[in-house]
Amino acid sequence: MKHITRMLLRRMMAIMARHPRLKRGLVDLVYRLPWVDMRLRQLAARSAHDRALLDLDIKRMPEGSRRSLERMKARMRQ
Repeated sequence: MKHITRMLLRRMMAIMARHPRLKRGLVDLVYRLPWVDMRLRQLAARSAHDRALLDLDIKRMPEGSRRSLERMKARMRQ
């Protein structure tokens, strides 16, 4: 279901990029419904920017980078 929704959203974004008047009308309509605006922005951001996968091997990192990573992880836990 998520795949279909994202695919549909991407296609709608592409159509709106080609038709500025249509985009302006939809933006004006959605602007009047803040909860719809927020949800569409979240979906658009997720479909445009997939999560980055980062696989780090701490043993192969330089000492300074390793310390920085540990500090960032500690801050995230707080």
